[in-house]
Amino acid sequence: MKKLIMLASASLLVSASAFAQVTMIDDFSGGLTVDNHPNPGVFGTWYDIQGNTFGTPSLSSGAMRVDDGGFANGVYAIYNAVVPSTNNFSLAADFVITEDAGSSDAIQQLELGCVVNGTHRAGAGGSVGTDTLAAITTNVGSFTGLTAGDESGSSQMVETPIFAATAGDDILVAVGTDVQTTTHDTGSVIWGANNFYTVDNIHLRLNGLPVELDTFSVE
Repeated sequence: MKKLIMLASASLLVSASAFAQVTMIDDFSGGLTVDNHPNPGVFGTWYDIQGNTFGTPSLSSGAMRVDDGGFANGVYAIYNAVVPSTNNFSLAADFVITEDAGSSDAIQQLELGCVVNGTHRAGAGGSVGTDTLAAITTNVGSFTGLTAGDESGSSQMVETPIFAATAGDDILVAVGTDVQTTTHDTGSVIWGANNFYTVDNIHLRLNGLPVELDTFSVE
């Protein structure tokens, strides 16, 4: 026998925080620490991804802004003991791209990479391929839809694939057009004065779960 159960029409608003399986690594509300070379390296400090790149991170409206001269590019930081539990996670961050009308092909791709218990590059400066952050080949997420055209104003949350980590592990976070090779220059040509991107809300997501639940109705 079928039973029909009728519920009164109602709107149910559920707080996202009730479902958020998120560990914030850096939202830059506490400021930003930057240096060119790790000697030997300090947790939470952002360094050039390569000895001869010219990444220039700065604070901009509460986010990390990254300017560069183009070609080889990118910055990275290692965050100490930020993994909250032994589990599977993804890493995610919010990106916004600004491109100069005169060099709108400067940023043709943009990547977010991470390494569990990653290590610094050598740190003293040097040539391409010698003093460079090791290629990140697995835990990499990409800003989708970028081309050689002008995508100024495009924003996206970029997320890596899911990876395993242990409570108390460090997380190395790298951003740039190419974190997957040791040349770190794919998808990048000469950047004009107004070519840059911002990064904000770098966070771990437990099992890659979403952090928002929209309002919905039960009829």
